[in-house]
Amino acid sequence: MTGIPHLLVIDPEGIVRWEGHPLDLTETKLEGILQSWRPTKAQNAQLGAKPLPPKPKKRFSFKLKDGRLIKGEWIGSFGNRTTVFAEDGTQVDIKESDILSREELKSANASEGR
Repeated sequence: MTGIPHLLVIDPEGIVRWEGHPLDLTETKLEGILQSWRPTKAQNAQLGAKPLPPKPKKRFSFKLKDGRLIKGEWIGSFGNRTTVFAEDGTQVDIKESDILSREELKSANASEGR
């Protein structure tokens, strides 16, 4: 192990397929790992594997203090940051401090006559 946090991706046979910092494990790398280890139907049955249901998309709208409204699909949050795939196809990292609080949003809506 070279540092903390540290992640190991281990297949059901106990073979380490990847190791490193969790943020270095991209979706592309994970896809490659999964492509390189394809269990047989018998292995799946033995492991009790079941197909995953489709993951529901979490849609959000964020009103920012600079006046922008960011709408899109929630990807994840880490610390005080939230990452969203915006409707225009861009990835947006939003700091919690940039998002209007409920009170600020109510005040902004009141001043706009909503």
